[in-house]
Amino acid sequence: MLKQAGKHCIFFLMLAISSQSLIAGLKETLPTYHWAYQYMEELRLRGFFSEINFAKRPFTRGEVASALVDHLIAGWATDDIPKAVWLLDELYEEFAAEMNFIRKDDSSDIFSIGLLTQADVGSNGEETDDSESFRIKGGFQVGKNFGVYNTMNFDSDLAKDPTYVGRKWRGMSAFTEQGYMQYESSQFSVLFGRDFKRWGIGKRGTLLISDYSRPMDQLSAELRIGSVELSFIAAELDRVNGMRRFLSAHRADISIGNSLNIGISELLIYGGVNASPIAAFTNPALVFHGENLNDLSQSNTLGAIDLLWYPKLNWRLSGAILNDDIQLDNKELGDLEPNEIGLILGVQRANPFGFDGVDSWVEYVRITNRTYTTPNVEETLKHRNRPIGYFLGNDFDSLELGASSWIKEGLKISLNLTLRRDGEGGIDVPFSTPWRDGTFEDGYSEPFPTGVVQEFTEFRFSAEKSFSSKFRVTFDYEHVAIDNFGHLKDNSENDDKFFLSLWYDFKYSLNL
Repeated sequence: MLKQAGKHCIFFLMLAISSQSLIAGLKETLPTYHWAYQYMEELRLRGFFSEINFAKRPFTRGEVASALVDHLIAGWATDDIPKAVWLLDELYEEFAAEMNFIRKDDSSDIFSIGLLTQADVGSNGEETDDSESFRIKGGFQVGKNFGVYNTMNFDSDLAKDPTYVGRKWRGMSAFTEQGYMQYESSQFSVLFGRDFKRWGIGKRGTLLISDYSRPMDQLSAELRIGSVELSFIAAELDRVNGMRRFLSAHRADISIGNSLNIGISELLIYGGVNASPIAAFTNPALVFHGENLNDLSQSNTLGAIDLLWYPKLNWRLSGAILNDDIQLDNKELGDLEPNEIGLILGVQRANPFGFDGVDSWVEYVRITNRTYTTPNVEETLKHRNRPIGYFLGNDFDSLELGASSWIKEGLKISLNLTLRRDGEGGIDVPFSTPWRDGTFEDGYSEPFPTGVVQEFTEFRFSAEKSFSSKFRVTFDYEHVAIDNFGHLKDNSENDDKFFLSLWYDFKYSLNL
């Protein structure tokens, strides 16, 4: 299998090298897994990209290129932060063609194709496993405002994933990861098709809409009015037990100066055997929870507020709270249901103690049991067997401490320590109502996390070498110690894993 993976990689690398890289479309969205986001977040801590909202993704390639062009014209001061130059140079290389296109004020039609190759080799000390994925990309841009794009993902690792929904062939899976058309102007954009969405804050995931599940088939729109940005999504999810399912969500982002962003989001999920989209739930100007209560509709509503604050240079404070179900009354047996909420709190510091190129962070995540779920399985916040919200689901909390450093140009090392408690509940566990087994007078409470708690201690070391904007190699070592493994008291487990990952990306385009 390893030899086969090597042959696949060599073939696609030769194909890539033989092609001339020119330009991608300005309206092409930058996938949320792209390395450029991490670079931009590190630079944002150091005072760059202050005009971009990092609490809502994906960005378009044109959006990133425009920010780079604007700041090149204005002149970025990098004398006191020399390692930021390394990151900027790689971003300039990645978005050079788009930047040139913007500078020339060109309105030509563009046809583009590309290939992203990823290969991974891993070992847990007992056996070695390898996987490869190939993303074939294509699209075209008409003028400055309209584009159509498609990405096909061929992935051997996904075929081994028990959550995968789809056909498998000779150890490979394949699906259309992205396929959309988008119109975008300076104040308004609309997208129809399949694409990533990520709303909120968090190092590893977000509370309401993360990028952990497969991209949704959607109609989404954004309206920008001064310091306010309004967003809306209407999507159809995969069927569960033959029932159609729909998701609607809207969000308001309010920017205060260049240092504070407040996001307010609401999401609703509903469905049924013969369900169809409900007009009121596709109206972004309505409050979904109010419509749900007044019409007694069978649906699940969630709300979230997130905050991203840069109080001073090199500092970032972030927080988010999710409300799935909070009991405000205390009058009857149903009011004894425990609150279903989520919380993220984080602090990030750049250049601590004057060490240029170093980042450190602390983040705490807590999501209570039954969050994201209801007694009706079609209302569970999942898409194609994966959580739409935080990737770990519910009934857990975790504390992560981490640091990373660019020790030389193109070479970064990272250290992470994560302490996590995992209860017996979960997003895949049927919704239980134990409070109904007692009386209102006796009350009800349950521990957090619930049941016999698995306790994880995870240590991770990572080294990443970037040879160019197109080619990078990453090595990871991970040690995991688990107490009460499998939710069995005094049952311990240890595991060591090694990973080697290669990334090669190329694209070329033709002006028509």
